[in-house]
This record gives sequence, structure tokens and C-alpha cells, in this order.
Amino acid sequence: MLVDEQLYTLNLRTFGWAEVSTIGYCPVGRLGACMNIVDDKLFLFGGMTMRHTLSPDFLFLDLDARSWMRPKARGEGPSPRESASSVIIGTKIVYFGGMDGKRLGDLYTFDTSDLTWSKVEIPAPSSQLERSLHTAVAVKSTMFVFGGWTNASPSNQSKFGAPWVCSNDGFSLNMGDF
Repeated sequence: MLVDEQLYTLNLRTFGWAEVSTIGYCPVGRLGACMNIVDDKLFLFGGMTMRHTLSPDFLFLDLDARSWMRPKARGEGPSPRESASSVIIGTKIVYFGGMDGKRLGDLYTFDTSDLTWSKVEIPAPSSQLERSLHTAVAVKSTMFVFGGWTNASPSNQSKFGAPWVCSNDGFSLNMGDF
């Protein structure tokens, strides 16, 4: 967990927190970032900083060396955002949605084996999928997405008075072909 530019770990036996010393570029504190562990690397993407700016950071922490690094990635990755979801399917980290001032419904993969970004075209109209602050989980090659803040339909907007609603819908994305 990143708090005020420090990395902490939780001991699950004692439930005590301990600061982890790292070297290299230290990411600033943020909320709504994505973190995933693949092999011996902790990947960090995006989030909103304490200054309310979206972070373009895409970094990893080598867990053995405790060193932060920027991967020399190929391809174009997602725009800076917060409150997206991410799951691991095979060697790929799959990033979905989030917010960059508007709700997003796009899908990207980062292949950790060759450090390549790819944008994945979603068959359904992405405007139906736009959301932030949702949750996602991977089961085999399928990403399941549930809930989050979504854009309100005109009837919901007039009913609740807000351009967004807290959703209770879900969908799945079969990533087997990607």
C-alpha cells in the first residue's frame, strides 16, 4: 500500500504494518491506482495523486531487489486514469475502464513477457460499459466486471438528479482470443 510516498506491508499473522525500504524512483502517494503482482514484480499503474492530478505512472517494483523501475514498454498504453480495474490472465495484466474526467469503457493488456501494450476492441458499444470504481476478477481466461459508477440513463438522471449512478450490473469479457 502506498501512503505519502511510503510502501507498507501487512503481516497477516500479527496484523502489524511495517514500512518497506525501496530504491529507485519512488512513486508519489495516490488513490484509485491498479496494482498487480506477476512473478517477482509488483506493477503499479495510474491513480490520482494527493494534488488531484491523474498520474501517468506505469512502474514496477522488483520484489527481490526492492527497486522501482519504469519498464521499457512497447506500444501505446492507456491514458492516465484512476479507479480502473485490473486482473492477471496468463502473462498479461488486463486494465479496464476507470475515469479521466469522464467514465471510460476501454480495455488494454500489458504483456509482462515481452513488455508490450495492446488496445483490445470490445465487441459491445463501449458506452454501455463505461464505469469507474467497479470491481473485477479473472477466472481462467475470463474477466468478470461488476458494479461501479456508470453514466445514468436519461430516466435515471431525472429520477436521481445526477449524471451517474451506482450500478449493480455485471458482464464478462472472454480474453482467450486476445
